[in-house]
Amino acid sequence: MKHYLIGVLALQAAVLALAQPTAGGSATQAAPAFTCGGIGEGEQERFKREAALHHALVTFSSESGAYVADVAVKVTAADGKVVAEGNCAGPLMLLDVPAPGSYRIAASLAGEQQQKDLRLGVRKPTRVSFVWKDR
Repeated sequence: MKHYLIGVLALQAAVLALAQPTAGGSATQAAPAFTCGGIGEGEQERFKREAALHHALVTFSSESGAYVADVAVKVTAADGKVVAEGNCAGPLMLLDVPAPGSYRIAASLAGEQQQKDLRLGVRKPTRVSFVWKDR
């Protein structure tokens, strides 16, 4: 019984040590990833609530304030390496980067490209918006 209790305590200590936040603010280095959505009010609220768990919340809209979707996105690190790329079917994107640093987010809608340079992974979440002219 004594060895079992010591083993359980050692396991608990190991789990707690792994769960301690790093300087970047997360328990582990995040793999580059993004999730897009925000179609419908319920999903928009869910994305906004979950934003605190990610490095960035990116919003795509028009000048009139209407959300837009089908935005091509590419996230590039300062060294030029593409860390995430794809198409967002919804107006909101939750983004995680592999390490704190400088990143460029390029977003393209209907042939019009915009880009923003950001420091990500330092503070959670960074909020950024891409706004296109009304068509």
